Amino acid sequence: MPGMDSGLNATNPALVAAFWSALLHQLLIVAAIVVVLAVAGVANVHDLHVWTITSGREALSAHVIHAQTIAPPVLLQELRAKLHDRFGVDHLTIQMETPDYEDDTFHFCHAGTACFRSER
Repeated sequence: MPGMDSGLNATNPALVAAFWSALLHQLLIVAAIVVVLAVAGVANVHDLHVWTITSGREALSAHVIHAQTIAPPVLLQELRAKLHDRFGVDHLTIQMETPDYEDDTFHFCHAGTACFRSER
């Protein structure tokens, strides 16, 4: 809006750096969701989180809903390989769910900047 200063300008480098860091983090989450959804047998993904353990070492956790026709160990191996190859993430916790097991009452992450749920 005209006349309003958002505070996001070159004179506030700390805020600019924080903005870009947060934006890149959100883009990483969206990109990870896209990669997971592209794996054959994945029906959906929810409660996907990415965080830094230490500099240069990220962790990822997610709930993956998969077709009952695919073996979970095979799917888990493919998900691990894809996420490692694409993002270098090697510390993963993936909860496998089938459509009949997946239940909204068990989801604790419903909204907010740290929580994404695909609408597939």
